[in-house]
Amino acid sequence: MNVYQIAAWCVIIGIALMLIGGLVLWAYGARRHISSSVVATGPEAEATQRFHQQLAHWFFIYGAGVITLGVALLFWGGALFM
Repeated sequence: MNVYQIAAWCVIIGIALMLIGGLVLWAYGARRHISSSVVATGPEAEATQRFHQQLAHWFFIYGAGVITLGVALLFWGGALFM
């Protein structure tokens, strides 16, 4: 593989990771909206709501991390083209 092929693959993978991260953040936003509109009563419902809040939090961290990795690969691929 030459440098241009590596750069092209970095750009392709970077764009794909940004798309995946964006979809995860979109799911996080939808999940957060659903969780905040539901009123829970009882200890089981409160535990379930707390679990969903933690899950949405980790979705946000994963999505942001994947987008950051995608942007880094995109910039690195672009630097290889220059």
